[in-house]
Amino acid sequence: MAATTQHLVQLFKELVNYTDDDIFVDIQDKIQFSHAGLGSNVSLNTAVIAGLNALFGSPFSVENMWDIITHNYVENAADGQSIYRGLDTGVGEACLLYGGLVWIAEGDSMGDGRYIGNLATDGLWIVTAVGDIGKLSGDVLKAFGENADMSGKTESEVVAGKCNEYQLKYGAALHTVLHRMRADLLRNDLRGLLSTCWDMNEVGNIKVLEGIYEPAILHNLVKAMRKAGALYAGMSSAGPGFFAFADSEHSALRLQSVLQDQFGDYFSNFAVGQAGSKMSVYLD
Repeated sequence: MAATTQHLVQLFKELVNYTDDDIFVDIQDKIQFSHAGLGSNVSLNTAVIAGLNALFGSPFSVENMWDIITHNYVENAADGQSIYRGLDTGVGEACLLYGGLVWIAEGDSMGDGRYIGNLATDGLWIVTAVGDIGKLSGDVLKAFGENADMSGKTESEVVAGKCNEYQLKYGAALHTVLHRMRADLLRNDLRGLLSTCWDMNEVGNIKVLEGIYEPAILHNLVKAMRKAGALYAGMSSAGPGFFAFADSEHSALRLQSVLQDQFGDYFSNFAVGQAGSKMSVYLD
């Protein structure tokens, strides 16, 4: 088992007071990647904890699992044997566990703790593209080397430092956009929320990413997707994964074609799929 998987198995065993040494997790398909910051292990960590929870008869609720995963988020170090704690927003895990578009805010009074709510995404399609770190990277990444292992202090310096700079410059504007997004959410207005997200790009995650990746490429990507009819588009977490939302499979395939034709040099893999399904684990 990978180091992160071993860690999660041991963690779960301690949570359920299980002492036998007879659990083995086999990850049949493994995507090779160069580590580039936040979120690289979200799908793996969530699948492992959800699978173990199903194996033991679901002793933990979805909320419990989300807490376990996000408060114990780990990633593999470059040596393949060690792990370290990473920075994690918790959004990816919630989307996998709840389905739809999930809204999370620490201590927000509009919802239950960190959960405000989620919107059903029936009919929504997603185009995703995996970026080439070297070709997309800006000055910050290049300073650590093209294939920098942003582990430990390095990740904190690159990402958290940029987030602090961003809050000082855009925090007030962000609050205004978030207020509009919450209103869309409470109306269960998916299209309205996605429309407001375009304004979020002007003050949100893209602004942080400008300090990590080439700003011109980021903005050209977003502009091209909007011009091609995307409901919304942006870069995932700290990248370099890019995504765009469409209202049909036909539209999603058109967006994929635009990405491939105009930005194929920057991305290694593309995928199109329908949004909205939460992760389910079945054990024989």
